[in-house]
Amino acid sequence: MRLILIGCGLALACSASAAQHEYEVALKVYADGKLVSSPTITTAKGEETELVQTASAINYKLSLKLTADDKEHPNIGKGINLKMTVNYELGKKDDPKSYRHYQAQPEILVQPGREGSITTGTDKGGDKLMIKVYAKRI
Repeated sequence: MRLILIGCGLALACSASAAQHEYEVALKVYADGKLVSSPTITTAKGEETELVQTASAINYKLSLKLTADDKEHPNIGKGINLKMTVNYELGKKDDPKSYRHYQAQPEILVQPGREGSITTGTDKGGDKLMIKVYAKRI
């Protein structure tokens, strides 16, 4: 009987440990102040997860690579560190008035359950890509 209880205890400990190494990351991607995407990604600790969205009718492409990990911080405790590679394109390259392209490799440390945001611009100024991030351990 003791052996069965020990086995159950180990199984519960292992499943609890595994749950701490997965994250749910909700993103809201804004280009020039307009919401263009709001995906939710589930990823494992330290593994790169990639999301690609396209719409050929409007020449739209969003490519986002995300790696999540735990990171200690004196003000927030055990935070979630998110490293991203973002590539956003809209419109035709030969039409400079309507073409938008943003490329960034931001990194942000967020407190689980609290929203963080990243803003990046172009060398032209004015144009911005903003990403609001909400992450939690699952």
